[in-house]
Amino acid sequence: MTDESLDWAYLAGLVDGEGCITINHNKSERYYSGLLTIGMVDEDIVRWCHKFTGFGCIYKHTGKGNCQDSFIWTVRTRQAAVVLEKLLPYLRVKKLQALIVLELQKHIYQNRPGYRRPLSSEELAYRHSLYLKIRSLHTKGVKICQMIP
Repeated sequence: MTDESLDWAYLAGLVDGEGCITINHNKSERYYSGLLTIGMVDEDIVRWCHKFTGFGCIYKHTGKGNCQDSFIWTVRTRQAAVVLEKLLPYLRVKKLQALIVLELQKHIYQNRPGYRRPLSSEELAYRHSLYLKIRSLHTKGVKICQMIP
C-alpha cells in the first residue's frame, strides 16, 4: 500500500467514525447537494483533512460551558464527490451513504439544467427519493446491515 492510499484509508476511518455523509435539501429553492463533514476537537486532524484533499472549508464551533471548541471540515457537491470516490474502497460504515451521494452528483451532472432553469418534476422526485433514502440511514437505531438488500 502506498503512502497516499494509506492516507485515503486513514481519512475513510475518520469519516466512518467521526464524519457525516448526507444530502442537504433547500426546500425554498428545491435544491439538493451532497455534503461530507468531519467534526472533532482535534484541530490538527481537521486541518490535515483539508490540506490532504485540497477541498472544503473548516469551521470552528465554540464550546459552551465545560465543552471544548470543535472544528468541522465541510466539503460540498462536486468536491465531496471527488473525495468520496477516493474513499469508497476504504469505507466500511458509511459506504452506502457515499454511494447515494455519488448517485445524486452523477444525476445532477447528467441532467444539468441551464443556469436557474427549473427542474422537471421527474428530476425533483428522483433527487428527493435519494434524499429520503439517505435520511433513513441516519435514523437512530437502524443498522446499516438491515438496510442493504
